Amino acid sequence: MAESPSPVVPEPAAMAGPGEPSPHPPPSQPASEPEQDAPEPAIPQKAAAAGGKNTLIIAGIIGLLVIAALAYVVVLPMLSASNATEEKTVSPSTTVPQYTGDAKNTGGTSNPVTQSAASGSFKPLPTQILPANLEVVYQVERDPRNGIVLVTFTGGPGLNGISSTSIRVTRSDGQVVEKSWKPARIGDSTTVQGTVMTDRVEVITNFYNGESYRCFDQILEYRKRN
Repeated sequence: MAESPSPVVPEPAAMAGPGEPSPHPPPSQPASEPEQDAPEPAIPQKAAAAGGKNTLIIAGIIGLLVIAALAYVVVLPMLSASNATEEKTVSPSTTVPQYTGDAKNTGGTSNPVTQSAASGSFKPLPTQILPANLEVVYQVERDPRNGIVLVTFTGGPGLNGISSTSIRVTRSDGQVVEKSWKPARIGDSTTVQGTVMTDRVEVITNFYNGESYRCFDQILEYRKRN
């Protein structure tokens, strides 16, 4: 019979002696890297730029509001004063002498007569009914020879309440003559220069309580003298 081969026994690995390197060194482990702090998130440049633009826009709006406020406070009053001056220039008023001729029973107090170049209306307005305690009556006449308008206070319980009586004559030549007068007693009268042609005469009574009433408003037509 044939002999069976003897099993092969592996030789034990040679052990390294002292001071000799191991024939099979252990696998090296990867060196651990030092931990680093996480970087802070960077602010996007676009967001920063947008914030700067918004700040500029807000500053511009505030500046415009300040300019508008200054214009309202400073410029507007100046323009108003300028307009008022121009209006006064368009319609100048001058003082004319008061007629002291044929007026009878002249009395009371009056201010200087003012005469304006502006044309008035020749359309009379309705007169008003006064309360019983403020009732006053005037008589209005015009001399056809010289155009003098005579206004006479003829009575009424409202005499002591009168602060002033405004007389306005719109003349046929386009002039408007105004006079402020305050009667002191029954029979007091005052005069205003009109024309001998067609004139409109208005008498308005102003009282101390702040009320005003139109007592007379008529057209005095031209009358041919006989």
